Amino acid sequence: MIYKRIAVIFLIVGLLFVTACSQNETTKEKNPPADSKKIVTIDDMQKKINVDDIILTKFTKTMTDTEGKFEVVLAMKDEVYKQFKTITEPYYYTLLLPISIEKMVTTGVKSVPSNEIKELTKDEAAKKGVKVNSQEFGGDLFTFFSIEQSVQWDLHSKVKPSLDGQYDFAIQNEDLVNAFYFSDVQLFVNGFNEKGSY
Repeated sequence: MIYKRIAVIFLIVGLLFVTACSQNETTKEKNPPADSKKIVTIDDMQKKINVDDIILTKFTKTMTDTEGKFEVVLAMKDEVYKQFKTITEPYYYTLLLPISIEKMVTTGVKSVPSNEIKELTKDEAAKKGVKVNSQEFGGDLFTFFSIEQSVQWDLHSKVKPSLDGQYDFAIQNEDLVNAFYFSDVQLFVNGFNEKGSY
């Protein structure tokens, strides 16, 4: 008789334990931990963003005896920029050098992290020679950015430094793989400048 009572007690305790664990798991499912927030990557943006809403407006390159300097000014539609601001993984803006220049430099250009690009006002962009009232913008609001990069000439190279060649531009993911790619920066800039103003 005593053994039966002990068995019943163990059975009740076991049922209570299983019920408590089940309720705890249900609570966890309803209230996921705060750090389970979905990571948003630049690759996620490929499906949401039309690359035509990112416009290359200006490309300048200057050369000294020791280095080559480059600047790309791009315009991004404001609503697209808001989407870019939701990205939680690091991503980069990179001017890709012609292969010929890679033989003249000590190291290639360093990709610019997204949090280090320079946001420009409309007036600042205009001072850099950007047609801020271009018909290309179609009356939409755009945010302007400046991406600056430089290379150091290899003084021991047998090749004389030159800035000639085709430059490409990319917005890259954290592994420096191209997510958005623009082949021939100057061609894009020329196309932008061919549009009239409003």
